[in-house]
This record gives sequence, C-alpha cells and structure tokens, in this order.
Amino acid sequence: MVSHSGGWAGFITYFLRGIEEDKCLVLLSNNSTEYMRGLVKGMTALLYDRPATLPPLFIREVMGKEIATEGVEPAIANYRKYKAERPKEFVFAEDQLNPLGYFLIEADRVDDAVAVLRLNAEEYPGSSNVYDSYGDALLASGDSAQALLNFRMALAMDTTLLATHKKIDALEAVAAPMKE
Repeated sequence: MVSHSGGWAGFITYFLRGIEEDKCLVLLSNNSTEYMRGLVKGMTALLYDRPATLPPLFIREVMGKEIATEGVEPAIANYRKYKAERPKEFVFAEDQLNPLGYFLIEADRVDDAVAVLRLNAEEYPGSSNVYDSYGDALLASGDSAQALLNFRMALAMDTTLLATHKKIDALEAVAAPMKE
C-alpha cells in the first residue's frame, strides 16, 4: 500500500493506492478541515470492506454554534451532557475550549469567553495554560484582581511562561501605586 498526503492553505489532498489489491482512494478537499484524518480512516475502511465510523466532532465547533444560537449557558450544559452521555462522539480536550475562548474575546463576547475558559480551567485543572487563558479573559472583562490570581496559578505550575510573568509584572505595577 502506498499513500501520500499534502496540502496548503485552504486545501488538502490524500492519495492511497493498494497496488496488489487493485484499490485506489483519492480525496481532494478545498477545505483545510481537521476532520480529514478521520475521513481517510473511514473511507479506507470502506474501500477494504471493513466497518467505518465517522470521526468524532470537535466540541469547540459544536459549542461555538450553540453559543451563537442558544447562548453560553445552554452550550456549557450541553457540553457536560455530551461528555457524560456521548463521549466517543466528540473530541474533548483542553485545546478545544481554549481557541473558542479566544475567538469569543476577539468577537467582543468577553462574558461568554470568561464562561468557556472557566469551564476549561474546571475540566483541566492540571494545566497551567488554562489558568493563563482564563486570566486573559478575566483581564479582558475588567477583573484584573482575578486575572492576576489566575496568572499566578499558571506561573506556579509552569515557571517557564515568560508572557505570563510579564502580565503579572504589568498588573502588579498598576496595582502598586494604588497601595501607596
């Protein structure tokens, strides 16, 4: 079996040739989808007469749509429901909620970002990154005291976070004159 994949911004290709089996699979996509690996796996299974399954959905995409249509609280409730009842149908990982939180900050939906990144901190309490990101959302919301606490938690977990250290220094520099 010979295969090759490639792509560039906006497209992905995948070629598979089962030479001895006289089978061929060519996938061309004009969408740089993260689902391609799962699609390749499923289509290869079908090509070789094996059962195929759809790739799991990225929870950030599902939640993003739900936040836009239903609001952040129903989306978080559904996240918990999906994780409890249908965990194999979705990709649940720290790196799913973090980008969604930053997208919401950029979209000026800061309160929604705070809620999503709080959820990420609750779900992955062993990660310094979730506290740093939650701190960014809190800072964007104007809650510099809670942002500082979260930045300090992140730095306590990982002292190599130079950008977090700079955020702490900046917040402490602003707070110092207020104490005098």
